[in-house]
Amino acid sequence: MKQRPETAEELFASFAARYKFVESTPTASTAWYLAKADRVALDRADSWPIVLEARRCGRQIDDIWWFVNTPERYPECVPMLVRHLDEPHRIMTMDALVRALTVDYARGIATQPLLRLLRREFEQPLPHPEAFSPGAIQMHRAAIAASLAMNADRSIVPEVEELLKDLRYEWVKSELKRALRIGKKH
Repeated sequence: MKQRPETAEELFASFAARYKFVESTPTASTAWYLAKADRVALDRADSWPIVLEARRCGRQIDDIWWFVNTPERYPECVPMLVRHLDEPHRIMTMDALVRALTVDYARGIATQPLLRLLRREFEQPLPHPEAFSPGAIQMHRAAIAASLAMNADRSIVPEVEELLKDLRYEWVKSELKRALRIGKKH
C-alpha cells in the first residue's frame, strides 16, 4: 500500500520532487506549468490540516476533494468541515468545503455558517486575492448559494428574503429562491 505523507514537510518534499521533473523538461510553457504547480502546492498545503482531521474522524483520505467526489456518506466529518468554513482558506479549499457540505445530512449544522460565508463573500471587495479569475470567485459564490439551498431550513427564511432584495446577490438569485422554497418546507 502506498504510504501517504503525514507531515507538511513530507508533503512539500513530494512537491519538490515534482518540480524537479518540470524544471528539467524545457518547453515554451514551463513557466505556466510552474505557476500552476505553485497554485496546486499551495492549495494542497492549505487543505492538508483538513485532510488530517478527516483521518482522525476515521476517513483515510489524501485530498479534501474526496468529500466532493465520493458516493459514501460522511456525517461524522460534517462538524469538522463546518468549523473550517469560518477559518481563512484559499478559494479552492473553501470551494471543496462548500461542495462537501452540499449534502442533506448537513442541514441544521451547516445552514447558518453557510449563510454567514455567503454574506462575507459578497461584502468583502476581494475575498480571495489568489483567485485566478473573477469568474472563479463568481462560481465559488454560486457553489455557496447552492449548498445553502440544499441545507436550507426555516431559520434562514427571513435572511434569505432580505438577500433577495439586495442587488449584489443578483448572480445567485435563482439559488436563493430555491433556498427560500426549501427553507419554508423544513
